[in-house]
Amino acid sequence: NVNATLITADSLTVTAPNGLGATGANGTRALDTQVATVTSAAALTGGEINLAEVDGFDLVQVTAANGDVTITSATGPINVTNVTANTAGNTVTLIAEAGGITDADGGAANNVTATNLALSAATGIGTAANPLEVTVTNLEAEGGTGGVFVTDLAGGLIVGGVTPNLGNPALTGLLATGSDIVVTALSPLTINEAVADTGGGNIVLTAGASGAVDDLTLNANVTATGGNGRITLVAADSVLQNANVS
Repeated sequence: NVNATLITADSLTVTAPNGLGATGANGTRALDTQVATVTSAAALTGGEINLAEVDGFDLVQVTAANGDVTITSATGPINVTNVTANTAGNTVTLIAEAGGITDADGGAANNVTATNLALSAATGIGTAANPLEVTVTNLEAEGGTGGVFVTDLAGGLIVGGVTPNLGNPALTGLLATGSDIVVTALSPLTINEAVADTGGGNIVLTAGASGAVDDLTLNANVTATGGNGRITLVAADSVLQNANVS
């Protein structure tokens, strides 16, 4: 919910010891912006970072030393270079209401660090050629018409168990209404909430080799509907099926 009072600029750098946009009711809690680039947003010792953008921006560096991070865009994309919530248990929530969430660095560098990550985008999260790289423990994502393309670098990923910040709508597992869902983890990869592609796209879930127990465990249904989408399950060690795959 973007308010009438905006911070308007080409580039924004904002720093505070105890949070950015950290007071008020959920719907009015954020700093409201209309900027092209957030060069740096930092909460140095504690507190949340909450930004609500009008028409999309590039996030170069956003760091909360001890608090959650919530960033929304009303009409444009969120292009992520680095967003970090440093303390164990913190959640990063990124919502592009009418656009996509992209990897702005164009390479394999990490884009998001947190314990919990909630992603919601109307037109896709990452791309097949350039997935969003993350270092998180728990993930939930809804990619809309553009699918979900995420690679976890942390050495163990759970799909499920994330509550989006500031009362934003709940997510469930991984969902896409178009394109594909491709999630790769440096093992193990555990699916505790449903994975569903309803737009005829493919689903690829990979627990890659990491030197630990490289299992893919399915504790919730994995479904591809709406077309001729394929489901591919890959594990360096074992695929453990405790739910339906269809």
